[in-house]
Amino acid sequence: MTLFSYGQKNDPLLFDSTHWKQEVSELNFIEDKPETTSDPYVKNKKNFKLPNLQFLNGFVYVGVILLVAALLVLILNRFILINNTNTKLKGKYTAVSILDQELENKPIEEWNLNHLLEKYIKENNPRQVIRINYLITLQQLHLIGKIQWEKNKTNEFYQQALLHTPLYPTFAKLSYIFNYVWYGEYPLLPEQYEEATQVFRTFIQSLIPTPTNE
Repeated sequence: MTLFSYGQKNDPLLFDSTHWKQEVSELNFIEDKPETTSDPYVKNKKNFKLPNLQFLNGFVYVGVILLVAALLVLILNRFILINNTNTKLKGKYTAVSILDQELENKPIEEWNLNHLLEKYIKENNPRQVIRINYLITLQQLHLIGKIQWEKNKTNEFYQQALLHTPLYPTFAKLSYIFNYVWYGEYPLLPEQYEEATQVFRTFIQSLIPTPTNE
């Protein structure tokens, strides 16, 4: 198909409109139609729509509330437990509450604690053994003039009395063990019990004056 013709040399390029109309009239223009298919999978794929998930928003909201509530309850219970434990372990109970009835009306110098210690050792009662060892410690500290025993004073008071002495670190440790076991009512593992009683024995022995030879 020739759309352009050339004249003589140096003639301009000419457009043959008559020939163009003739050529164009012979062309068939067909409008494109949408592609169709009989495959049901393809049809379903084209018509697929995401399901309406708005109803899940309510469940998510309720779930978040329940999770936050559970965390708050857990934190509150933990706080109460720690607070109760700290209250027990701060030594704010007076020494009267740890005395046997036979000791309450006797001066501290007359306490016979060794037989009570032997009794509870034989009974395999670690909690009572720790209590008696602590009373022996207080008795010895009183006898050598390091503390002034009074029924209504707290264990924390006696710690403060020894604060600036070499005795303080060990006595503070023993007070913690006593408060933990007696007031806190926490059991000791066998190895913890052995270690605690050994520390008590060593400390008490160090408080007993060494006899001098005249």
